[in-house]
Amino acid sequence: MSTKFETVPNQNVYVVHREPVGNNFIQINKSNYSKAYRDMSKSPAALGLYIWLVGNQDKFKFAFSPQAIENQLGMARSSCHGAIRRLEELGYLVQRENSNIYDFYEVTGKKIDRKIVESEMLIFDEMPAQCEAPKAKPGEFTF
Repeated sequence: MSTKFETVPNQNVYVVHREPVGNNFIQINKSNYSKAYRDMSKSPAALGLYIWLVGNQDKFKFAFSPQAIENQLGMARSSCHGAIRRLEELGYLVQRENSNIYDFYEVTGKKIDRKIVESEMLIFDEMPAQCEAPKAKPGEFTF
């Protein structure tokens, strides 16, 4: 059984691709974080968005919302849009051809078989659960 996944206009679907973490006590490989920090040292919003994205499990799929980032991190939507552009420039976020689906990679520079990644169906059965988001104030959009 598959679940229909709906988006609204101007909303993209992100699919998270995680690296195994081994015995590290944090949820990201330290060398991958170090590379990301070097890549984004002049763009704190991009680094913040990277950390937010990398905090999800491998293959986690969700409808991305800059409003959710604003609600959860306090990052202005304009900063979020700039962070998205920077992650794309660096190759951490890769848009699938002719699609509103983006693949997020914990580390760049790896040779990735795009045919295999793009052939993956967006089936939402047995999908890892998302961490609970903070509750929005009355009248605010929640993700």
